[in-house]
Amino acid sequence: MYAHILSYIFPAARMAFLVTLLCLGVVREGYGQQAMERVYADGQSNTTLIGGFINDAAKAHDHDIFSYSTIGVALAGSVRQELIFSQEVSGNIPVRIKIGTGTNILSLLSGISVQAFLGNTAIGTPQTLNNLITLLSGADQAEVIIIPSSTYDRVRISTSGIALGGGLNIYEAYYYRTATSVICDQPIDILYGTNGAILGGLNIVQNPALAIDGNITTAAVLNGTANLANKTHLTSLYSSHSQAGDSVRVIFRNPGGLLQANLLSTSFSIRTYNDNQSNGPLALDQSILKLSLLAGSSNIQVLTYPVNAVFNRVEISLGSGLLNALQQLEVYEIQRVIRAPEITAPSISEGAVSACEDESISLSIVSPTSGYEYRWYTVAEGGSPVVTSTSYTTPSLVFGTTYTYYVSASLTGCLDESARNKIVVNVLPQPGKPHLTITDIQN
Repeated sequence: MYAHILSYIFPAARMAFLVTLLCLGVVREGYGQQAMERVYADGQSNTTLIGGFINDAAKAHDHDIFSYSTIGVALAGSVRQELIFSQEVSGNIPVRIKIGTGTNILSLLSGISVQAFLGNTAIGTPQTLNNLITLLSGADQAEVIIIPSSTYDRVRISTSGIALGGGLNIYEAYYYRTATSVICDQPIDILYGTNGAILGGLNIVQNPALAIDGNITTAAVLNGTANLANKTHLTSLYSSHSQAGDSVRVIFRNPGGLLQANLLSTSFSIRTYNDNQSNGPLALDQSILKLSLLAGSSNIQVLTYPVNAVFNRVEISLGSGLLNALQQLEVYEIQRVIRAPEITAPSISEGAVSACEDESISLSIVSPTSGYEYRWYTVAEGGSPVVTSTSYTTPSLVFGTTYTYYVSASLTGCLDESARNKIVVNVLPQPGKPHLTITDIQN
């Protein structure tokens, strides 16, 4: 299952934005602080009448979110496709359906509906896409999320009576479940698109998967549009949510030359999302922004910025009315970085604390986050944690020794962890028990 998720970073994809629905209303979906993984529909059925058609039906359930079936109506008629799960799914667990189109069918969305079923029994009422999404003018995708009120085992996408041009692409249907031993801060999908024409007939985004392949020597390329009011963007998706204070890190190159920190916010935009709800563009405040060159490079830059809002999507975009928007941007990696935990101890000062010999000292995490585990180490890299807890009491301290302890944070169930923060413990002699060293003796 998870091997399928990791494989998603290799094929190309198109831009998407996320929409969440509960019955007739839009809701904000949240799983809290949990490690999650996808469970995919692995079967399908379909029906076509008169002028309806379906192509590559099996690709809608092949566990590859970059392949798809296509349903459509030539002039008049109807078509539907059901994506079927091998096991029944409890009610109130959201089901997601990734759809896409290479044409603008904005005016036709009222003729396309989505509905959950348990066998032949409909759950709730069908929801039309015009109540859920607005596709952009270019090649687009959307991820529709419905929350069935009772047990279901399939979801149906159907249309009738309208011509869909090139048709509607159906990629996958899936839901999330809690997981263990998964990588949480690696994007599971890369999505892109534009709402305007591309200069010189260039692709909207070239090699988008290279922005999340974990290789800092390969890059996706974002191309701007002729109209700076239009937006071209590249989006990474994560299976889990961040915690407040996690950072966005973007490794990029401007073919026109290095960008200074004061020009970043007018050159391109970075937004985080909690599913479909935007947290707004990052301010890129120079007082907290970190901008550096990638080690060993003279023109690849690394931008790191903390985000207080919870997010599971990161969008990099050109245009959107930015005055100095670039015509092109190479994106080597879009990353999410877990916030390293802060350590506290009695009388701590500048990352160090003093304690008396033959005693222990208690170290603890400042404001630990529910759902996260904290791993204490005695080495800066590698090794195994000596304890996993929100606090750590050291062994009895020996005078003449300086101790250094490290701690990292990890979402429970996740394999990845934050950078390790450290604290230094200096050992003092017990009062009334001086340690003397005589170096020169004269008779």
